[in-house]
Amino acid sequence: MISQTQIKGIDRPQVISSLARIREEWTDNTDGSLIETHASVGLLLADIARALNLNAEEQVHALGADLFEELVYYLGAPEKTL
Repeated sequence: MISQTQIKGIDRPQVISSLARIREEWTDNTDGSLIETHASVGLLLADIARALNLNAEEQVHALGADLFEELVYYLGAPEKTL
């Protein structure tokens, strides 16, 4: 089981920093409130997987095989940074 404070070498401050970077990227690319922004859940999950530096195997596990394959189709090679 994964502890609440550590995910394969990623500590809590790193997770918080990663989420903050994602928020900043989404904020920079929207016209208004993030609450009112209509966006792709799949792309948001891909951003989270990328921010957490998940490798391809971990991405398949976290995102599910179908979403992972869609992302590979639309975004390219299944690198750890989709």
